[in-house]
Amino acid sequence: MAGSGQSAVDWNRELITIVGTPGAQPATVHPTRSFALLQGAEYDAVISITHRAGRTCSRFGTPRSARPDAAADQAAHDVLTALYPLQKGGWTSCLPPTARGHPPTPGAGSRASG
Repeated sequence: MAGSGQSAVDWNRELITIVGTPGAQPATVHPTRSFALLQGAEYDAVISITHRAGRTCSRFGTPRSARPDAAADQAAHDVLTALYPLQKGGWTSCLPPTARGHPPTPGAGSRASG
């Protein structure tokens, strides 16, 4: 549901599942880092379209026709794919049907992988 925030909740649940999976979370990386990257990416994706606040992590251009909810979903997908490449099969269902099967956004995950 666009604008409800449910998408962010769904992606958080997906990340909770991932960090609870034995061996998925590197022992040297605290899980809160993954949650911070996920939230920052979703926030920046929405703000890059709505321009209602300042960005926190990234700078990228967006077309005027972009939907904030779709951008947040794609950003969340790209961050989790960058952080957990071996786990990515399970969360494609969190993407809206129009975005499934699309490649990650160019440059996505550049901060997440560092």
